[in-house]
Amino acid sequence: MDKLYDQMSFVLSGGALQMLVDFLAPRVESALIACPKGEDLDILDALGVRTDELVLHGRAGELASVFPNRPLTEKFELTQAQMDAEIFDVQWKWVIRIRGRLWSVYILLQNRADGALLMEISQTAGLVALWQTHLQVEAMEDRLSRLSYTILATKSTLASVFEPMPIDSCVAFFTDVLRESLFPLSVTIFKDNGSELVFLKGDDNTPPLREGFYTQVYLPPTPVFTHNTKELREIVIPLVEPYRLFCVTKWGSVPTEETLNFMELLGNIAQRALSIQYLRLESGKEQKQINADEFLLFSLTKARGLLNAQKNIEDLLNLGISTFAEFAVICKCFLVAWDDNAFAYAPVAYHDASLASQFEPNILVAHSMFQGDGELLTDLKNTDFSDFLNGHVSPWPEMSGMRYLFPFWDGESLEGFIAMSDDDISDNRLAALQILAQFIANGLKKFLA
Repeated sequence: MDKLYDQMSFVLSGGALQMLVDFLAPRVESALIACPKGEDLDILDALGVRTDELVLHGRAGELASVFPNRPLTEKFELTQAQMDAEIFDVQWKWVIRIRGRLWSVYILLQNRADGALLMEISQTAGLVALWQTHLQVEAMEDRLSRLSYTILATKSTLASVFEPMPIDSCVAFFTDVLRESLFPLSVTIFKDNGSELVFLKGDDNTPPLREGFYTQVYLPPTPVFTHNTKELREIVIPLVEPYRLFCVTKWGSVPTEETLNFMELLGNIAQRALSIQYLRLESGKEQKQINADEFLLFSLTKARGLLNAQKNIEDLLNLGISTFAEFAVICKCFLVAWDDNAFAYAPVAYHDASLASQFEPNILVAHSMFQGDGELLTDLKNTDFSDFLNGHVSPWPEMSGMRYLFPFWDGESLEGFIAMSDDDISDNRLAALQILAQFIANGLKKFLA
């Protein structure tokens, strides 16, 4: 039994090829034994001839074309065909094919094998069939093992990729899954910023040129071969929604169909996860904006009540500038009001980072010269404050760097204003400040009536 086991182990581990070579050696002058692998022919052995190549690139189809295309009715089949000199090398004029359902082995000969030789080869062909079938089973087991692993990887990916995470974390996770599940030579993700591709995460920080494939608008998240040579294969998974991302992978050999399918699955999962994260982010921003708007509305309502409750103009202005500074957050604020006693404009308060500053009350006269049309906001960014003062020079250094001006108009007369520095401020908060300035202006009208 041990001897039989050793013999079968020898045959299944490649001994069948050696037995075929030993059989042919005394019977033919020269021969080439080859096996198709994709579009190429792998040379398994050679007799009476020297070959410098182990792979005949792109020749598998040529050999297959000389045999009739018919279904296999036995476990394996042995047939012979004459070669066309224009199709294959002149040296080989005849070929014997031993084939099974999923495999083929070719014996290239210079001369035609007679019936007796074919009959003898058929006995060894059975061992070749056992060997090739065993290799197919091993390959199938290997594919099933990889498939099982990728299914497990998909399970782990699904459990994590839809968790809330920023885009950088999501991209890093996707890169790790591809690298650890499929083992490419490299994995890199680039982002299209509209003019060039920018490195985000991965092994190669040199981005490809933004041209051709990378400029297409509509791209499904399916693997695309962008470079395919004998030495290197480059496959890109585009993730264009909601961001324009490109996952560039490089391989030493052509990935299997299962690998390409898994890459497509991961591409769809990644794009869906990125879209969900984007929607979450936008929803969160909208909710924060709603909450901020609600807080502003509540604060405006409270401020109006406090301003209306003041008993004199001094308390109104002091409360107005402090409330305005709170609403403006980090802006510098400067309040100026008309002083009937001095018959001139005088500064009331200056706030820098919510701290009041003391200063000498320089004044500006000519109250009746300032005519207005009721505007609540003036943007000084592209104008001069002296234009607003009808050519008068401002006596207040606190006006330096101010951008927004909120005038208090009483009919056609300017009763004062609040100036605010050029800090970054949202449109909603700027609108709230306009309303607050109007509350202060209405309070001034009450005391000046």
